[in-house]
Amino acid sequence: MEQNGLRKHIRFYPEPMEIALIDTNTERYHKFNKTTPDMITDYIALIENESHTGASLVLIIKDENPDFIKTGTNWIVKIGELAPMRAEVKWNQRIDDVIVKVGVTFID
Repeated sequence: MEQNGLRKHIRFYPEPMEIALIDTNTERYHKFNKTTPDMITDYIALIENESHTGASLVLIIKDENPDFIKTGTNWIVKIGELAPMRAEVKWNQRIDDVIVKVGVTFID
């Protein structure tokens, strides 16, 4: 994503108390309408930053090597007030025993 230390897109920082909802089962995606907030939430994440192509999220995960954060995994995410959208995990970084940063790219 970065070239010579420069990002391709401007990053936006979330409003206080803004969170991301994560559904790790993308097969449920077709079952809800994008105009409704109804979605099953497997995880709630803090939003570190976002751009028009993706976001960096911070999750608390107690599993040592959870499959759902592996690169290439698809999720449904709802970032703040935006409608739910499909996203692909691009990277993950374990911060400590329970905190993981995950970078996602929006597919929709």
